[in-house]
Amino acid sequence: MGSTAGTPRAVWVDSRCVYRDGKPWIPVTGEFHFSRHPAAEWREELLKMRAGGVDTVATYWTGPPPSP
Repeated sequence: MGSTAGTPRAVWVDSRCVYRDGKPWIPVTGEFHFSRHPAAEWREELLKMRAGGVDTVATYWTGPPPSP
């Protein structure tokens, strides 16, 4: 869902700006609670966030680890 495999995107910060791929970038962040959704829905929910313009996801996990 991010960069194509094998093509990492360079991100860095200076005293004035965040840059991605050499261009100024303002990240749009959303939060997703994996433990509140069945694993089968994760991809669909993340794609919805992406469609809404979110390009950075913050998350945390509460509870036992998911089963494989």
